[in-house]
Parts: sequence; C-alpha cells; structure tokens
Amino acid sequence: MPSKLTQLSFPTTNYPPNTLLVVSRLVRPEFLIEVEGTAAVISA
Repeated sequence: MPSKLTQLSFPTTNYPPNTLLVVSRLVRPEFLIEVEGTAAVISA
C-alpha cells in the first residue's frame, strides 16, 4: 500500500515505481556508493 503522501501526490492508482534495498555490510567499506535518481514523463 502506498504512503498517504504518495496517494495525495498521485490521485490515480498510477503510482511511480520505487525500490528499497538494504545491505547489512559491504565486503570493503570503500565500495560504498549512494545512488539517487529522478525521472519524469512528459506527455506530448
């Protein structure tokens, strides 16, 4: 179930995709990276 904020932001049931990934630890600490992305679809 989407959060209340998502439901308010997207009143239809056409919600954007999202992913949550949890990693308990890395083989080497220097492998740590952060990835953030935003996508938009513009209809013509």
